[in-house]
Order: sequence, then C-alpha cells, then structure tokens
Amino acid sequence: EQVRRAFRTVDAEGAGFIQITSLCEVLVILDILEKVGEDNVLRLATHLEEDGSGIIIWDKFWATVSRL
Repeated sequence: EQVRRAFRTVDAEGAGFIQITSLCEVLVILDILEKVGEDNVLRLATHLEEDGSGIIIWDKFWATVSRL
C-alpha cells in the first residue's frame, strides 16, 4: 500500500502511469533512492519505461519495486 500511495502522489490524476522524469521523486518518497543508488536510477528508468514512451506504468513499476 505504501508503494501505491507513493506512486499516486506523483500520478495525481490517477492515470496509472508517471513520467519517467518523476521516477526519482517516487523513489525519494519511498525512501529507497539510496538503496537503488543514484547511478542505477537511469538503468532502472530504462527498464521501466514503456516502449520508449517516456512513461512508467504502475503494473511494471510495482512488479519491479516490490522485489527491492
């Protein structure tokens, strides 16, 4: 539930996705940016990005972040 709330904080319209540029903001809210490591954020963003669209879909975000 904590991860869902953090994602929704950035996805204020409830569209089910966030801009890739907002990834750091969500990781800071979850207090896991340090665990991921700033060097790995770009790699994570590339992994999470939906087909080069510049967005991150909730389901893919959850599937990845829930393993951290």
